[in-house]
Amino acid sequence: MNELNNHLDLNTLFGPINSEWTSTTRSIRINGKVTSVRLENFYWRVLTDIAESQNLMLSQLMTELSRMAKNSETEHTNFTSFVRVCCVRYLEKSNDTEIAAKATENSHSLYSRRPEVQQHARLQAVG
Repeated sequence: MNELNNHLDLNTLFGPINSEWTSTTRSIRINGKVTSVRLENFYWRVLTDIAESQNLMLSQLMTELSRMAKNSETEHTNFTSFVRVCCVRYLEKSNDTEIAAKATENSHSLYSRRPEVQQHARLQAVG
């Protein structure tokens, strides 16, 4: 195990532990009902980016995610877990220049610290 730690730099892999890791509870109106959702700040930022990219308010996006979860063929008993997976899938599918560049600009972004994202943004800027 000690040998693994010598080759694995978690700060390089995930970035330093900062406010992105802190959980925040927000009251959000979903389907007309106010509910509390607790997520790490990283996910709140990604959700805000998604909402802005779709010209939606955060509550509208959360309502759509709630509908998506309820209408899916799989059982989603934990809405926040579903939201986290949606955020990760959004980031995975967002390898285009605009999102990679936006992530690179945000110095607090764990996503932007990923070397492949930074390299992708540099390559896109060059040519």
